[in-house]
Amino acid sequence: MTSLLPTKINMCNRVSLIHMIRLISILLLILLSSGCVVIPYPTQFPDPNPFPEESLGFIKIGETTREEVWAIFANWEYETDKVTQVVELKPLRSKDDRWWRYVLERELMTWGVTVCFGLGFGGICETYNDDQSHQHHFVLVEFDSNDVVKAAWLTDGDAHCDSSKPICYWLSDFLILASEDVNKSANDFDPVSDACRIYIYAEGDTFTPMIVVSGSRLRGYLFAADTFSYWETEGGSHHVQLQELHGDGHVAEATNITCNHGDVVFANFDGHRLHPVSADEGIPNIRRRFLVDRIAQFF
Repeated sequence: MTSLLPTKINMCNRVSLIHMIRLISILLLILLSSGCVVIPYPTQFPDPNPFPEESLGFIKIGETTREEVWAIFANWEYETDKVTQVVELKPLRSKDDRWWRYVLERELMTWGVTVCFGLGFGGICETYNDDQSHQHHFVLVEFDSNDVVKAAWLTDGDAHCDSSKPICYWLSDFLILASEDVNKSANDFDPVSDACRIYIYAEGDTFTPMIVVSGSRLRGYLFAADTFSYWETEGGSHHVQLQELHGDGHVAEATNITCNHGDVVFANFDGHRLHPVSADEGIPNIRRRFLVDRIAQFF
């Protein structure tokens, strides 16, 4: 069984030729009897998905090796609107070689427009063509320490992230969201008698994924106004610091947060520094955000 988790991709259905002929015929009749008409027509039908889900069934979580993934994609067959191609795909590797990323481009439906002025056949027509639009499709593969597939995802290049997706694309990185169970646990704000819980969320876009450190790594990442980070720790005063994920630079002054056993405290990050906030303000902000479990970095 494969754990490929495709995100929703808007697929344009091919327009049947007979329907197009009928449409053009109707518009021409309008043109003959009126002063102006706009005639749209397709200049490019959408290519098929270059990574159809059924063709990736060879990836078996916990079974397929790195060498097998390489061999299959080195002889990858896919269709365009015109031909069937066989290409040698090579992965873009993460710095630690834990992640491989494959990409192919797909041309989408594009339209041209003819605008006609005047009555009957004495009119004047001008044609305008839209530029072709493209969509990138990705296969992201994660390997374990034994070079066996740990997880795999199929997605397009939509940068928008929300809790309905298991994975999303952000700049050069892929963000893998925490599971539903983990999110549910993180949104349980009941006090813990032998620990304190600290929640931090981003108030504005940071453009650089960050981790939160306080002697140890916190759960989650802050990279935009849709994310939060949290952890359970011993009670006391905690020296909290935000750090860039792509380097060693600190992007905010350290903040001391006092959190005793049984406390649940909240803070937001405005792009420059952390600000403690009340539970009444913090809880609704956490509930409308999502938790990023891990990030696949490629640059």
